[in-house]
Amino acid sequence: MFPLREDSCAAAFLLMMLTLDTDGVRKQAEFDMVASCLVDLDEYLSDGADESSAEALMPILNMYYDEMDSMTSDEEVTAYLDGLIAKIVDPALRRNLFLLMMRVAIADDEFHAKENELLERVGNAWGLPSS
Repeated sequence: MFPLREDSCAAAFLLMMLTLDTDGVRKQAEFDMVASCLVDLDEYLSDGADESSAEALMPILNMYYDEMDSMTSDEEVTAYLDGLIAKIVDPALRRNLFLLMMRVAIADDEFHAKENELLERVGNAWGLPSS
């Protein structure tokens, strides 16, 4: 995995991209939601607005696609997810990012079982209440 700083825009972005990809279909509404969510997270991120620009995120997105293409099992994706989960340490960022990941999950007006599984894993890891 690309070296990521704690509470960085890149880590938050990659978690939202995993949420977007979990159902196996990439829809424009989900990409639009990710972009919107990054703006909403700006005040919580350790590296600020400069890192959330399209230009700054393009190399990270390309790296993400390369890494996803090289993974051959669900276990590898889960390990990747767990590595990203560990990079978000600020409690306020965790809460806000989790809510925004939920927005990404339903941006296509559907909530898939795999999206629910991903969100449950993240919520449990971060100690967020499930009800």
